[in-house]
Amino acid sequence: MARETSETSREAREILTRINTESESYLRPRDRNGPPDPDDWAEVWGRRIGRGLSAVIVIAMLIWLLNVLTTME
Repeated sequence: MARETSETSREAREILTRINTESESYLRPRDRNGPPDPDDWAEVWGRRIGRGLSAVIVIAMLIWLLNVLTTME
């Protein structure tokens, strides 16, 4: 019985180690280079414009979806 428990715990540790190494690539920070340099106006404003446009597009798509769903017969 003790042998089964030690093998089970060893197997569990191996699985957790494998999951940890496989998930590292998916759980990295979004900015690989770190936060934007405050002195680089193009990078700062590019991010602001990109985030603003994405918010506008998401809102427009939600309004369109709501319109489509409410006008269906």
